[in-house]
Amino acid sequence: MPYESYFMIDVPSMLKRLESDTQPQWGSMTAYEMLDHLRKGVDICVLQLPSEIITPQEMLPKYKDFLMSDKPFRPGSAKPPVFDEVAALEGDLEMLKVNLMKSLVNMMVHFEKYPDHRAVHAYFGELNTQEWLQMHYKHIQHHFTQFGLT
Repeated sequence: MPYESYFMIDVPSMLKRLESDTQPQWGSMTAYEMLDHLRKGVDICVLQLPSEIITPQEMLPKYKDFLMSDKPFRPGSAKPPVFDEVAALEGDLEMLKVNLMKSLVNMMVHFEKYPDHRAVHAYFGELNTQEWLQMHYKHIQHHFTQFGLT
């Protein structure tokens, strides 16, 4: 997966189709909430915010295998509790799009500078940079599919 082109070319292209009144195909998030939710996910991994691993230790290899597979996240998948600890950003839709892109650029620069970066994900355990890139790819695809952008 060429992550850099996905995050820097594909994501902005798909974001152009998101309008403030775009309705989700499932769930109750608004377009505003979805954008800020994705930004939070990126910031959580870069900032290495403490997160308790919820998945039983013996299940982590199976969860990581799923993460690294081509299988998408299911509609209605639960978000990790750490998301509630990151402040929401206010703003209009275009500003939230910009904030998401700033976070993605920051992540790519951070991973380039610190290729051994590791951070804990509540469901998948400790992830390295490649695993985080895959996680964010799947997460963005999940929500962009939710809003009909893929």
